[in-house]
Amino acid sequence: MVGILGGYGDIGRNVTAFLEKYSDVKIRIGSRHPERKLSGEHSDRISYEYVDITDIESVRQFVKGCDAVVNCTGCNDDNVVAAAAAISAAECGYVDLCMNEKLKNTGKGKVVYGCGSIPGLAELMMLYLGRTFVQPEDMTFIYGALGSFSLTAAQDYLEGVLKSSNRSMVCWKNGSVTECDSFTELEQRFPFTDEKCMMFPYMDEGAVYAASELGLSSGSWYMAFAGKRTLQALENSSAVYTKDRNRAIQALSTASQLDCAEKGKFAGILIEVKGIINKEGDKGTRTLYLRCDDPSRLTGAVAAAALLALGTDILPEGAYPLYKCGQPGKFIKYLEEFRDVFGFYIADGDRSVFMEDIEGEI
Repeated sequence: MVGILGGYGDIGRNVTAFLEKYSDVKIRIGSRHPERKLSGEHSDRISYEYVDITDIESVRQFVKGCDAVVNCTGCNDDNVVAAAAAISAAECGYVDLCMNEKLKNTGKGKVVYGCGSIPGLAELMMLYLGRTFVQPEDMTFIYGALGSFSLTAAQDYLEGVLKSSNRSMVCWKNGSVTECDSFTELEQRFPFTDEKCMMFPYMDEGAVYAASELGLSSGSWYMAFAGKRTLQALENSSAVYTKDRNRAIQALSTASQLDCAEKGKFAGILIEVKGIINKEGDKGTRTLYLRCDDPSRLTGAVAAAALLALGTDILPEGAYPLYKCGQPGKFIKYLEEFRDVFGFYIADGDRSVFMEDIEGEI
């Protein structure tokens, strides 16, 4: 049996749907209001129980009989760390979507965090593509999305991009993080949407890890967002957040919901790598392209795959972010079980090969 904390949110609902469709495990959904069952047709494999992540005794009761638990609440505070420790102490595997380094000290067994589209899948895709080269040299990474931020998701995103360990207007040069003077063409079009996207340069711990692991000489990383209201909220967020945190969070959540109602959702990953492609020293370019119709579906698929992978050798013992599992190729192959969630392609050449209709899946 697997347990889902936060099973009533968008991501939790997607995790439930994927587990129901692609596995035969029993599913226990935890909530402070278990009487409010999910709408729609569901199998008798799903049960509902009370749990409050701030009440450790209720967490201990909830995990009894579970082999693994995934936290989809979006909470990223000390209550989560205490809950994860209690789950681990019960010899139960633990998966968390948030990137919380405090979880690395939660005890024995398997504790895997950062199990979303980014961080998580994005860094695994970087490693996966980079390792198709004899020696990758340069990488351009772009994560594009238009999705509806809940208040929790908006808070998690803003705290992530504004915290001191994540840096904007930087790139990877000569094997280290370097301040870059300028970036050109920050508004561009991509194959995952017809909308123009605004690119926001960034460099977080996952990007640094991938660049270091691959031995890259240079690289640039971007978040690409669409939606006029969302872009305005993001541009204002830095100044507003320092003065009124709750106002910035609410503004981003409201803006994204209005844009999604008008434009529709999407999520996409585009990675272009240049380097040495064979032992003869020939150089070339390869591009990876992934598209999904909803950021929550993509994140839910990654979280569900991580939860199921806890029972395999794909995810080793210990506490670590998903991108440090050591086997990116194996995890991505495992994730391909969710075939109706996203399209995943790799082609020789730069990203222009994906700017027209794609034929066939690789």
